[in-house]
Amino acid sequence: MRVLLLAGARPQFIKSAALLPALRAQADVTFVHSGQHADPRMVETHFAGLGLPEPDVRLDPTRSAARLDSMIDQLSAVLEERRPDWVVVMGDTESTLAGARAAARSGIRLAHVEAGARSGERDLPEERIRIEVDEGSDLLLCSTPAHAANLTGREGVEVVGDVMADVLLANAQGI
Repeated sequence: MRVLLLAGARPQFIKSAALLPALRAQADVTFVHSGQHADPRMVETHFAGLGLPEPDVRLDPTRSAARLDSMIDQLSAVLEERRPDWVVVMGDTESTLAGARAAARSGIRLAHVEAGARSGERDLPEERIRIEVDEGSDLLLCSTPAHAANLTGREGVEVVGDVMADVLLANAQGI
Protein backbone atom coordinates (compact mmCIF):
# COMPACT_ATOMS: atom_id res chain seq x y z
CA MET A 1 0.00 0.00 0.00
CA ARG A 2 1.20 3.54 -0.81
CA VAL A 3 0.34 6.45 1.49
CA LEU A 4 1.00 10.17 1.26
CA LEU A 5 1.22 11.89 4.66
CA LEU A 6 0.78 15.66 4.44
CA ALA A 7 2.03 18.08 7.10
CA GLY A 8 2.39 21.81 6.84
CA ALA A 9 1.88 23.47 10.21
CA ARG A 10 3.57 23.06 13.59
CA PRO A 11 0.89 20.82 15.15
CA GLN A 12 1.08 18.53 12.11
CA PHE A 13 4.85 18.24 12.42
CA ILE A 14 4.36 17.07 16.01
CA LYS A 15 1.66 14.57 15.02
CA SER A 16 3.88 13.31 12.20
CA ALA A 17 6.45 12.23 14.78
CA ALA A 18 3.98 9.53 15.86
CA LEU A 19 2.26 8.84 12.55
CA LEU A 20 5.21 8.63 10.17
CA PRO A 21 7.03 5.71 11.85
CA ALA A 22 3.75 3.84 12.39
CA LEU A 23 2.74 4.30 8.76
CA ARG A 24 6.20 3.41 7.43
CA ALA A 25 6.04 0.13 9.36
CA GLN A 26 2.94 -0.79 7.31
CA ALA A 27 3.21 1.03 3.97
CA ASP A 28 5.35 2.83 1.42
CA VAL A 29 4.99 6.43 2.63
CA THR A 30 5.68 9.72 0.88
CA PHE A 31 6.05 12.44 3.51
CA VAL A 32 5.12 15.86 2.12
CA HIS A 33 5.66 19.29 3.69
CA SER A 34 2.98 21.60 2.26
CA GLY A 35 4.99 24.76 2.86
CA GLN A 36 2.24 26.36 4.97
CA HIS A 37 4.69 27.08 7.80
CA ALA A 38 7.92 27.70 5.94
CA ASP A 39 10.21 29.68 8.25
CA PRO A 40 13.30 27.42 8.39
CA ARG A 41 13.99 28.33 12.02
CA MET A 42 10.56 27.09 13.06
CA VAL A 43 10.32 24.10 10.75
CA GLU A 44 13.83 22.75 11.21
CA THR A 45 13.64 23.16 14.99
CA HIS A 46 10.54 20.98 15.09
CA PHE A 47 11.94 18.40 12.69
CA ALA A 48 15.22 18.11 14.60
CA GLY A 49 13.58 18.08 18.03
CA LEU A 50 11.12 15.38 17.03
CA GLY A 51 13.56 13.29 15.00
CA LEU A 52 11.55 13.74 11.81
CA PRO A 53 13.33 12.91 8.57
CA GLU A 54 13.65 15.35 5.71
CA PRO A 55 10.32 15.33 3.81
CA ASP A 56 10.30 13.40 0.54
CA VAL A 57 8.65 16.40 -1.10
CA ARG A 58 8.54 20.08 -0.11
CA LEU A 59 5.90 22.19 -1.80
CA ASP A 60 6.58 25.88 -2.37
CA PRO A 61 3.17 27.54 -2.47
CA THR A 62 2.62 31.15 -3.41
CA ARG A 63 2.74 33.54 -0.46
CA SER A 64 -0.51 35.31 -1.26
CA ALA A 65 -4.25 34.96 -1.15
CA ALA A 66 -3.85 32.25 -3.81
CA ARG A 67 -1.76 30.04 -1.47
CA LEU A 68 -4.47 27.39 -1.04
CA ASP A 69 -4.90 26.99 -4.80
CA SER A 70 -1.13 26.86 -5.21
CA MET A 71 -0.87 24.07 -2.62
CA ILE A 72 -3.69 22.12 -4.26
CA ASP A 73 -2.10 22.41 -7.71
CA GLN A 74 1.36 21.39 -6.51
CA LEU A 75 0.01 18.55 -4.39
CA SER A 76 -2.13 17.31 -7.28
CA ALA A 77 1.04 17.04 -9.37
CA VAL A 78 2.72 15.01 -6.60
CA LEU A 79 -0.33 12.74 -6.36
CA GLU A 80 -0.28 12.21 -10.13
CA GLU A 81 3.40 11.28 -9.97
CA ARG A 82 3.34 9.12 -6.82
CA ARG A 83 -0.20 7.64 -7.14
CA PRO A 84 -0.72 6.74 -3.48
CA ASP A 85 -3.65 4.61 -2.40
CA TRP A 86 -4.38 7.01 0.48
CA VAL A 87 -3.78 10.62 1.41
CA VAL A 88 -3.57 11.19 5.17
CA VAL A 89 -4.30 14.68 6.50
CA MET A 90 -4.43 15.93 10.09
CA GLY A 91 -6.41 18.56 11.92
CA ASP A 92 -7.96 21.70 10.51
CA THR A 93 -5.36 23.81 8.73
CA GLU A 94 -5.07 25.19 5.23
CA SER A 95 -2.76 22.24 4.48
CA THR A 96 -5.49 19.83 5.62
CA LEU A 97 -7.97 21.43 3.24
CA ALA A 98 -5.45 21.44 0.37
CA GLY A 99 -4.77 17.74 0.91
CA ALA A 100 -8.47 16.90 0.97
CA ARG A 101 -9.23 18.86 -2.18
CA ALA A 102 -6.22 17.48 -4.06
CA ALA A 103 -7.16 13.91 -3.07
CA ALA A 104 -10.72 14.49 -4.28
CA ARG A 105 -9.46 15.98 -7.55
CA SER A 106 -7.20 12.96 -8.07
CA GLY A 107 -9.73 10.32 -7.03
CA ILE A 108 -7.55 9.10 -4.15
CA ARG A 109 -9.00 7.90 -0.84
CA LEU A 110 -8.66 10.30 2.09
CA ALA A 111 -8.05 9.59 5.78
CA HIS A 112 -8.58 12.43 8.27
CA VAL A 113 -6.74 12.23 11.60
CA GLU A 114 -8.63 14.14 14.33
CA ALA A 115 -11.89 13.76 12.48
CA GLY A 116 -15.11 14.77 14.17
CA ALA A 117 -13.59 17.53 16.31
CA ARG A 118 -16.05 20.41 16.55
CA SER A 119 -16.10 23.77 18.29
CA GLY A 120 -19.68 24.56 17.31
CA GLU A 121 -18.57 27.92 15.88
CA ARG A 122 -19.24 27.66 12.14
CA ASP A 123 -17.91 31.17 11.52
CA LEU A 124 -14.35 30.00 12.32
CA PRO A 125 -12.29 28.95 9.28
CA GLU A 126 -10.97 25.90 11.16
CA GLU A 127 -14.50 24.69 11.85
CA ARG A 128 -15.46 25.00 8.17
CA ILE A 129 -12.27 23.11 7.22
CA ARG A 130 -13.03 20.31 9.73
CA ILE A 131 -16.54 19.87 8.33
CA GLU A 132 -15.49 19.93 4.66
CA VAL A 133 -12.61 17.52 5.19
CA ASP A 134 -14.73 15.12 7.23
CA GLU A 135 -17.41 15.14 4.53
CA GLY A 136 -14.85 14.19 1.88
CA SER A 137 -13.02 11.55 3.92
CA ASP A 138 -13.21 7.81 3.41
CA LEU A 139 -11.65 7.03 6.79
CA LEU A 140 -12.41 9.21 9.82
CA LEU A 141 -9.86 8.71 12.60
CA CYS A 142 -11.24 10.29 15.78
CA SER A 143 -9.35 11.21 18.94
CA THR A 144 -12.29 10.59 21.28
CA PRO A 145 -15.69 8.89 21.38
CA ALA A 146 -17.25 12.38 21.53
CA HIS A 147 -15.63 13.25 18.21
CA ALA A 148 -16.92 9.98 16.73
CA ALA A 149 -20.42 10.86 17.97
CA ASN A 150 -20.27 14.02 15.84
CA LEU A 151 -20.03 11.72 12.81
CA THR A 152 -23.01 9.49 13.63
CA GLY A 153 -24.34 7.73 10.57
CA ARG A 154 -21.04 7.89 8.68
CA GLU A 155 -19.09 4.84 7.62
CA GLY A 156 -15.35 4.52 8.22
CA VAL A 157 -15.35 6.11 11.70
CA GLU A 158 -12.69 4.81 14.11
CA VAL A 159 -11.68 6.06 17.56
CA VAL A 160 -7.88 5.85 17.61
CA GLY A 161 -6.86 8.15 20.46
CA ASP A 162 -5.03 11.44 20.64
CA VAL A 163 -1.91 11.58 18.47
CA MET A 164 -0.58 14.63 20.35
CA ALA A 165 -0.82 12.70 23.61
CA ASP A 166 1.06 9.81 21.98
CA VAL A 167 3.92 12.14 21.06
CA LEU A 168 3.96 13.67 24.54
CA LEU A 169 4.11 10.26 26.20
CA ALA A 170 6.82 9.04 23.83
CA ASN A 171 8.95 12.09 24.60
CA ALA A 172 8.14 12.41 28.32
CA GLN A 173 11.61 11.30 29.41
CA GLY A 174 13.16 14.34 27.74
CA ILE A 175 10.94 16.84 29.55
